[in-house]
Amino acid sequence: MTGIYLGLGGNQGDVARTFGGALRALEADNWFDVLRVSSLWGSPAWGFEGPDFLNAVAEIQTDHTPQHLLAALLDFELQCGRQRQQGMSSRPIDLDLLVWAGQRFDEPGLTLPHPGTPTRRFVLEPLYELEPGLVLSGLGPIEEHIRSQRRIDPHVWRVQTQWPVSPSSAPLAHS
Repeated sequence: MTGIYLGLGGNQGDVARTFGGALRALEADNWFDVLRVSSLWGSPAWGFEGPDFLNAVAEIQTDHTPQHLLAALLDFELQCGRQRQQGMSSRPIDLDLLVWAGQRFDEPGLTLPHPGTPTRRFVLEPLYELEPGLVLSGLGPIEEHIRSQRRIDPHVWRVQTQWPVSPSSAPLAHS
């Protein structure tokens, strides 16, 4: 299935290298194929004091269910040293399912589209870069959300266009 978008974030260690390694490892374990990746985007820590974050979005293709893929993503975060705590905190990697092929899911532990997407510019910018015409099922066009968030939050920036470690042979959005 295509039209699936994965959000990546982190602010500990060599985050860009961690992103590339995560995508390659999950691809090698047959969880998904990476179709395209966004540029890397920076944003300040959100909800706590800490180093700036790097963020990106990957369009993936998978035969797994969203529930199974989410479980694999959470397990991979733990393998990378992510410690889930109450509230927001620094982390080497955060992997979120953002959009699942235009479908809606609302069940314990899984809500798609990801409920934070419309209000988080650090997610909207790389998602918009990959798919400017995307409509978030039940939430409207991404273009409306990004226009609103650009007025509210000026603190998101494109860091670079090339990842230091290629996540796969997937092209960058603007290549």
